[in-house]
Amino acid sequence: MFQSAVTALDERRLAVIDRRYSGDSGGGLLKAPAFLCQNGRHHVSGTDHRKWLGSVQGLGPGQETGEALHPDLATVKELQEVDRTIADLTSRIEAIPSQIKKIEDQLNAFLHSHEEHKSRLAANQKERRNLDTEIQTIRGKISKHRDQLYEVKTNEAYRTMLHEIEGEEAKIRAIEDQVLERMVEADELDGLVHEAAARLEGEKQRVAAEKRQLETERANDEGLRRDAEARRQLLADALSESTLRLYEKTRKSRGTAVVQVIDGSCGGCHVKLRPQFYNEVRSSDALLACESCGRILFYVPPSVGEDIGEGTRVAM
Repeated sequence: MFQSAVTALDERRLAVIDRRYSGDSGGGLLKAPAFLCQNGRHHVSGTDHRKWLGSVQGLGPGQETGEALHPDLATVKELQEVDRTIADLTSRIEAIPSQIKKIEDQLNAFLHSHEEHKSRLAANQKERRNLDTEIQTIRGKISKHRDQLYEVKTNEAYRTMLHEIEGEEAKIRAIEDQVLERMVEADELDGLVHEAAARLEGEKQRVAAEKRQLETERANDEGLRRDAEARRQLLADALSESTLRLYEKTRKSRGTAVVQVIDGSCGGCHVKLRPQFYNEVRSSDALLACESCGRILFYVPPSVGEDIGEGTRVAM
């Protein structure tokens, strides 16, 4: 399979490559020297060639070198994703009561405003009746004073009576102004009351529908959370006691317990790893934690093109 993938190389070079890279079952691939490309200008390291060779043979990352991942690493990574899912679902479930209260408060505010407008309209109508009654009372006084004009004996008494009549008429005009103000206010309130009454049933139905939707979402999320919690228990049981203890301790103190190494740095605290430790993370089958923050580290090998680089690709 390897020979068919590199037919551009001459037979002599193929023989050398076969001897160097496939004849040593005791780790020859890990110590393979560099070999020249066909153009004789660039070379690829043994490590780069292993990954390239693995891709030709259809092997996944890590398989081309025979390296093995720690058996707990994949499990603890999935455990972290499940814990994130549980946290997200819990957050959504706990937020639903406040969302329900919010829409209930909206309806209550609408009802309160409607009742307030109705109360103000009723008070307005009562004030207008009282003002009308007061006007009628004053008009009765004016009528009485006019009758008394014919009974006075002196001009001074007559003028005094006329002055009292004018004062009562001024009171009526002031009260009539108040009545007009109350009438304008009543028209506005009446419009608000009728508009709210027309919307009231629709608002009640809207709130009831939104509450049902939220209750359905809560029931669905609770079911998903139960499933996730069951999955979490299986994953936790599958981990070694030491790994589970390290994970739980780091998750509580750091929030995120498992992070990827990116460009030689911890993906959690972003501290650069020591070169030797970085190489251990890349090649060791041990479960390693960041020396700075204590998070569990994992390494994802780059793709073949990224690892070899454009200027050092093997000629095909």
